[in-house]
Amino acid sequence: MKITLNMRTTYKRTCTGFSLIEMIVAITVLGILSTSAAVFLRGPITSYFDAERRADLSDAGGLAMAKLGLDISGTTVTDVTVLPPPPGGGFSFLIAALPAAPVTYICSVTTRTLRRVTGVQNNLLANGVWNCQVHPLVPGNIPLGGLVAVELNLRSEDAAGNDMGDRLNLIRTFRVGRLQ
Repeated sequence: MKITLNMRTTYKRTCTGFSLIEMIVAITVLGILSTSAAVFLRGPITSYFDAERRADLSDAGGLAMAKLGLDISGTTVTDVTVLPPPPGGGFSFLIAALPAAPVTYICSVTTRTLRRVTGVQNNLLANGVWNCQVHPLVPGNIPLGGLVAVELNLRSEDAAGNDMGDRLNLIRTFRVGRLQ
């Protein structure tokens, strides 16, 4: 007796998507590629944010010193009086000018700020001030033509107040009033 195979396979294999193994391989390859891309992109991204933080620090210090210079070296300045430092350290001085209202600068080490106070306005000039001094340190009046040296040490901080590592030390000497 002869057995014939008359069974025809009518089953057709159709492709309807990825198999599980193909999906796992694709996910693994994408994971490896994205990890290597993250490693190569971390440096430039970190450098960009570091440069931005240093630029902000430099802008704040430059603005504060420029404003100080305009006020101290103004044409109508009559004198500059170094006041006792605020609690915790820093400097405070009064710039008397005619006919304008006097301007007071307060640099507080405890709040890490430099403020310019005129009447009702209390303008923040710089954040992150870790140290500030006025030379000479002797409180009193500095006459017209006298020199005032101002030192600001700024550091960058994150939102929580943690030191980010960037530092800027500015020292400028200003002449009180304009020379005639």
